[in-house]
Amino acid sequence: MQKTIMIVDDDQAMTDNLQDILSEEGYHLLPANTCAQALDLAARHAPHVALLDLKLPDDSGINLLNQLKRVSPDCICALMTAFADVDSAVKALEMGAFHYLQKPVRPVELINLLKRVFETIEIREEKRLAEDRLKESEKRFRTIVESAQDAIFLKDAQLRYTLVNPMMERIYAIRAGDFIGRSDEELFGAKVAARTNETESRVLQGEIVEQEDIRWVAQAQKTFHSIKVPLADSAGKIT
Repeated sequence: MQKTIMIVDDDQAMTDNLQDILSEEGYHLLPANTCAQALDLAARHAPHVALLDLKLPDDSGINLLNQLKRVSPDCICALMTAFADVDSAVKALEMGAFHYLQKPVRPVELINLLKRVFETIEIREEKRLAEDRLKESEKRFRTIVESAQDAIFLKDAQLRYTLVNPMMERIYAIRAGDFIGRSDEELFGAKVAARTNETESRVLQGEIVEQEDIRWVAQAQKTFHSIKVPLADSAGKIT
């Protein structure tokens, strides 16, 4: 990943100094000296980080911070300010700035700040990738469940249905919406529920249960071969 930093400051000497420091650290730099230029660069290049001077010719760094959130939502912003503007910098932190630096900016402080920023970005990206993988996994799971030729269902810890597939609907002639949130006793009566609750209580204890069960469905006796498996969350807790 090419680490891109936008420097927004109308003090050309300050900008040149920051560029000298950060180019030696391997960062790709985008200089701007007005809010308008900064917003244009952000829209075109989506920088990872923006270093914003608090006072700019065409607007304030705080207003630019708000606009950058819309133009480049993932950009992490840090404010640069003179000592007299610390109160404004604190206000910027409350509005979502990552940090603020007092001018003149000390190279070691800046480099350490950027290391923390990119560690934050890396953690954020790892979380985003994990969420994307989870969504894709859930999508594949749902596709398999919905296209299966066997009846598949999920229940919660209170043994109420949370998911049923189309085959389950066809076998019992009950719509999925009428299953969800209801128990076997509500759907099939106390006698059926007594049998299923006994086995499913064992499943909640971590046991895999395989059995055959005879039920009356649509005024006909049918034999069901079922395999009931516990599902656990990422912490290993059966849900």
